Amino acid sequence: MPSKQSRQCGVLAMARLQVIAFAEQPGELGRFIPSFVTGFYTLDPRAAASKPQLILGPFQGKVACQTIAFGRGVCGAAAETQTTQLVPDVEKFPGHIACDGDSRSEIVVPIVVGDGEARKLVAIIDIDCADVNGFDEVDKKHLEQLAALLGRSCDW
Repeated sequence: MPSKQSRQCGVLAMARLQVIAFAEQPGELGRFIPSFVTGFYTLDPRAAASKPQLILGPFQGKVACQTIAFGRGVCGAAAETQTTQLVPDVEKFPGHIACDGDSRSEIVVPIVVGDGEARKLVAIIDIDCADVNGFDEVDKKHLEQLAALLGRSCDW
């Protein structure tokens, strides 16, 4: 039987393919998103509880940060607040981490499990775009649906 970590990686890799295919959907999603970094960060199980951080998971694109502390940059903000960060212009986001200078906009969607006091972040979806205003509320809605599905479907 595969390990819990290999099952998580498999599910995240499958979801990554869904995120990449996301821009090719008909209807309201039928537009090209010039994303060049698409991927996941997961909660780092080796990080101290007092210093939680994310660790790079499956991704497609240029070199990315290996770890990101909660509260640092767009990904860290999404992790700390457990809310989607829709950033139309990364140059205007305080503390933006520029893994790639070509990034102009970003959306980061938290994947959470549990309810109430048991609610916790387990991962994030991170997509960078080469255009300002590369993402909108439609993208947010559908990526949040994907994140909810991943939260329910994985053995985190």
